[in-house]
Amino acid sequence: MQPFQEAIDFAFAHETSWSRENLDNFGIHKADPAPFNQLLGPVHPRGGVSGVIHVAGEKVCEWGEPHRADLTFRSPKPTSPCSLVWRTTRVC
Repeated sequence: MQPFQEAIDFAFAHETSWSRENLDNFGIHKADPAPFNQLLGPVHPRGGVSGVIHVAGEKVCEWGEPHRADLTFRSPKPTSPCSLVWRTTRVC
């Protein structure tokens, strides 16, 4: 894990300041029209920083709880820079 320690430290240092608890209005945008302004389904507290680094298809290190099922509210779009790099060079 040593060669990637700087990247791991960066991930921990830049964790979001948002609470890990999903209280009352978590993820709710009051200005959105119904029914898009309601949280549907069960939610649970989010996990901490975690990740996995693969090199040439082989896992070289991991930290945190990368196998934990966590809530996802936004995913990269197919045209995001990371997605484009992934499709062309498999770097991200």
